[in-house]
Order: sequence, then structure tokens, then C-alpha cells
Amino acid sequence: MLLREEYIAALAHEDPIVRNDALDLVTRCHAGGLDATRQSLRALEEHGLFGAFHYHNSLRAFPLERADAEKLLDLLHKPNHEASPHLALEWLLAKAPVDFLREHRREVLRLGKEFHGPFLKGFAQQRLEERFRFADSPHAELLERLDQLPTKCSLDKSSYPRTFVTEAETIIEILGTNPDFRGELESRANAWIALEIAEESPEIAEGEPPVLDNFWPAMFGVKIAGTLRMAHTVPTLVKLLGLDSDYMSEWVADALAEMNSIHTLQAWEELYPHLEWHERLYLGGTCEHISEPGVDAFLERLLESEDDPDLIEHLVTALSIQPSIRATQIAADYYRENDDNPEAQEIAEHLYTRHILLGLDHPDLNLWREHCEKMQARLTRNRLGLPHPAPAVPIIASAVPGRNDPCLCGSGKKYKKCCLPTGA
Repeated sequence: MLLREEYIAALAHEDPIVRNDALDLVTRCHAGGLDATRQSLRALEEHGLFGAFHYHNSLRAFPLERADAEKLLDLLHKPNHEASPHLALEWLLAKAPVDFLREHRREVLRLGKEFHGPFLKGFAQQRLEERFRFADSPHAELLERLDQLPTKCSLDKSSYPRTFVTEAETIIEILGTNPDFRGELESRANAWIALEIAEESPEIAEGEPPVLDNFWPAMFGVKIAGTLRMAHTVPTLVKLLGLDSDYMSEWVADALAEMNSIHTLQAWEELYPHLEWHERLYLGGTCEHISEPGVDAFLERLLESEDDPDLIEHLVTALSIQPSIRATQIAADYYRENDDNPEAQEIAEHLYTRHILLGLDHPDLNLWREHCEKMQARLTRNRLGLPHPAPAVPIIASAVPGRNDPCLCGSGKKYKKCCLPTGA
């Protein structure tokens, strides 16, 4: 069985497939700490800001102490970046200590202008102002601002008021680290997720503001429940999946994943066969975030009750990260029959990484590696803008895939793990 420490150590592995899969699994399972930070920085030093990780925007999940922030800033100053240095800069902006950012404010702003270009030259300035503002605000004041945000979101004319949502998430994460405010946050989460939400909003007369409903309080209640790992809220969270909202479903899935326990999964197991397709999709996805004894047997039981090909694929992908011999056998058998499926790339990555780290052999080891190399080569071409074969099906420019749909760039990854804009 692979331990958390082995995946963290693999963040600096010489094999790029192993490095990338380790980053995916460590961040997915919320297992990253300063040890993951140090290994990731080591990989960036040895392989470059683009060569180390294809998806290094995930690094923003790891904390940065002053020494780590200094090392990352030094890396950002190095010339001849291959691609995507702005993602490493975003890690610095999100996690570096506030006093460090104050001290290096001019350098960071210059890098922000250099990496993001004129169109996004204000990005670094905005992120710095947010960090400084939150750091200077008393926590009691932040709690008051959190209470105001559901109303601001409801009154916003856009379908997804990104600025307010980001602010709410940041406030919840800050207050979640303060034990003095845990009770206040828990009471809001319990009350907000219990609110009744209308299936359809009433039509608004021209010139009138939108009607305030309970959708946004519930959304933020879900975020609080996940951040504080409020396991007793699981049955209510599962009910919220019935709203058939991509935003709500994604947040519920993330909250369940943050709870990171076999007990969280077992709380909704009996409900699974009776749920709608999209509800089963999101719940099955949460299993990819948990690797501990019993999860493989849990997934096998779900597979026995599932007959939808897409959902079976989803569950097998989750099963492929589990460390048992039985899980490996099921995932490997599925891969042999479905290796032409883009989603099978994840299965190949998980199986290959675990066998390499454990020093195990398998008849399909080279096949898994070839699949991963082919998909990563395609991703590299797309990232660097080099010519590559056009997709067989024409892409409509205005079409936007769902977060869990295949990315339109052709990488074979899910949209949320590839070209989805930061913070979306």
C-alpha cells in the first residue's frame, strides 16, 4: 500500500509521468503540507517551471513559508521560461506570507505585468490588495462581510459573481483556521444549507432588482461544511445535489472530498442507486479524493449497482487510485477494453505511477507509459501553440465544456484540470 509520504516524495521523481500524477493525487486528496511544498520546489528547480509539472496551478494548494517564497521568487526571475510562469506567480500571490509580499511588492508587480501582459497587468495588483486587505481586517469584521456576501451575489446581474464568490471562499478559509470563530461558522453552515431553495427563480419585472433567494447562502454553507469537515451535514449536502446546478454540484462534491474519509462515502452509499445521473456522477467523483482501507470495496459495491457506461468509467477511474491488488486488477482489465477512451489516460497514469513507486512489474506497464507519453506530448504541443492535428469533430467556438467534460483543446484531460480559467 502506498503511503501519503511516498506520493509526496514522488513530487520530485525523475519520471515526469510519476511527478504529474503524484501532484494530482496529493492535491486531490488534500494531503499537501510544507513537505509537499519543498518537494515541488525541488522539482521546479531541477526541471523548470513548465517542465516539472503540466498542471502546476495545483501547487497553489500547498503552503509557503518565507524561505519557500524566496526560493519561488528566485525561480520566477530566471530567464528563458518555457511557458506558464504566471501559474507559479499565482502560487506566490496566494500563499506567500503577507509581510513577504509587502516587502517584495514592486518585484511581484513587475513580474505580474511581464507574465500576464497588458490585458491582465492589474492581476497581481488586485491579488496583492486582496491579501493585504484580508490580513489587515479583524476576523469579526470578516465574519460580518461574509454575512453580506449572499445578498451581494443575489443582486449581481451575472450568473456567477466571481469576485464575491472568491471573497467568500477566502474569508471562510481564513476564519476556518481560527478556533474562536469555528462555532460561528458552523452555525451559519447548518442554517444556510437547510434553507429551502426554489427550483426556478420568479421572473423579474424590467428595472427591478433580482429576487433574493437562498441559493448563495446554501453555496457558502456548503463551502464552510467542507472547510470545517462537518461530517454530520453529509445527508443534507447530498440533497442539494438534487438542485441540478453545476455550481452547487461542484461545491458539494468538493466539500465531500475535503472531508476525506471512508465514513463520508458510507453516509451516502444507500442513496446512490436512487439518485439522478448527474448526482451519481458527482458523488462518484468524490471517491477519487479518498484513498484509505475500505474505499476499494466501497467502489466495487457501487459498480455492481451501476449500468451506465459513463458512470462505470468514472467509478473505475476512482478505483484506479486505490492501492489494493483487487482494485488494480479491475482497473487494468477495464483499461485493456477501453484504452481508446480519453478518460482512460487517468487510469493509465494512476496504475503506472503506483507500479513504478512500488517497484512492481505488470504486463501492461509499457502500454500505460506509452499512453501517458502520447497524451502528455499532445498537451505540450497545445500548451506551446505548436501545430497539431485537428480534432475529428469540429469545435464550435462559443461552446464551453462543463468542468468534468473533456477539454476542447484535445489534451484528453477534463476541462477543470486543463484549460479552465483560474478561479472558475
